[in-house]
Amino acid sequence: MFLLDSDVLIWHLRGKPHGPVQLSSLLDEGLLCTSTLVWFEVLRGVFPHERSATLALLDALESIDVDTHVADLGGTLWKTYRERGRELGAVDCLIAATALQHDLTLVPLNLKNFPMPELRVYGRELN
Repeated sequence: MFLLDSDVLIWHLRGKPHGPVQLSSLLDEGLLCTSTLVWFEVLRGVFPHERSATLALLDALESIDVDTHVADLGGTLWKTYRERGRELGAVDCLIAATALQHDLTLVPLNLKNFPMPELRVYGRELN
């Protein structure tokens, strides 16, 4: 199963289907899901004319809520990397924690936001 990050969904919704990650090929490999935090990230930047298509895509994906286990792990990730001198976004840490907690492969476009070696990241092996 794959956990899609917001940048992948935005890329797809903005009509760039031939980008680095193709949703159709991922769908052939397994179930696609997302986090409620990704909903937030996608919807905060949606234009009015995009809202209907955006909601249709989001509704088609299994959505995983942030629970206390994910929040605990996300906070631990954020603190661990901060202590190492690396600032990561809180939402990115929670998305990574969601993937780890639910044994999912994360699918982002921006790999540098997810440096955790224990995290399975689609495309990491290509870089």
